[in-house]
Amino acid sequence: MDSVARLIAETYRWQRPLGARVFATPHCCVVADAAHPDVWDANHADNVTAKTEAEMQAVFAAMDRRLGHSPWRVVHSDCLTSDKFLARLALDDFEERFVAIQMALEGDVADRGAPVELRPVMTDGDRDALLRLVMANHAERRDIDGFDFQSEFSAAMVETYRAKATPIISTSRLRAAFLSPMAATPPRPTGWA
Repeated sequence: MDSVARLIAETYRWQRPLGARVFATPHCCVVADAAHPDVWDANHADNVTAKTEAEMQAVFAAMDRRLGHSPWRVVHSDCLTSDKFLARLALDDFEERFVAIQMALEGDVADRGAPVELRPVMTDGDRDALLRLVMANHAERRDIDGFDFQSEFSAAMVETYRAKATPIISTSRLRAAFLSPMAATPPRPTGWA
């Protein structure tokens, strides 16, 4: 497997559980946040290594045990997820959603484009601005995917983003993980099993 593809997958696997409870099992991690049951990024299975029928059953049992508060079951998959497990998801009528193209830059940025000031979301005003952006994104998704996200869902997403902004990593380590993926292995959050 390509080392860049592996690094991208590992980085997203590190990022998705930030700010939520993580239940490590032998064949997956279940991320759960009962305060936001409708937010799939806060309630899902990830890092699935299951390949045998018994291992797959253990993943589904862990999801049922830890995600009883959520109305659905979400599994994040990537290039590290076994084809056997993906086939099982299809057999069990799981539907693929939100396919994302994930890329990493090797080397320097050739053209920096228009000057943009990136700053952290720190104040209530910043969070309100972020909520407006998330709501605009959800409105666009409605036109593309047919999903009708209510404003309460958008607000819950912003709350889970806020939870991800924990003080467990420094800005420089985060920059190394997301802006220069070839420079460092993604840092693991505190408590990761």
